[in-house]
Amino acid sequence: MAKIQLIYDIDNCSHCPLHKTQPLVTADPWEDASDYYCGSNGEKIAGYVEWESEMPDIPNWCPHLLKEKEGD
Repeated sequence: MAKIQLIYDIDNCSHCPLHKTQPLVTADPWEDASDYYCGSNGEKIAGYVEWESEMPDIPNWCPHLLKEKEGD
């Protein structure tokens, strides 16, 4: 069986194809917030995110994070 490795150039987990979101129900019907989870290990990435600009950088514990070599 052939294996491939896909590399994505992303700056936060909302662009990762493996992330999962859990919509949050609030008292305000205009709010559209979600919790974000890693699809690989189930860890919570961010809670109560309404806007993509609120997403944190990719966490250091990401199982797919490519570590940069020293001197690059």
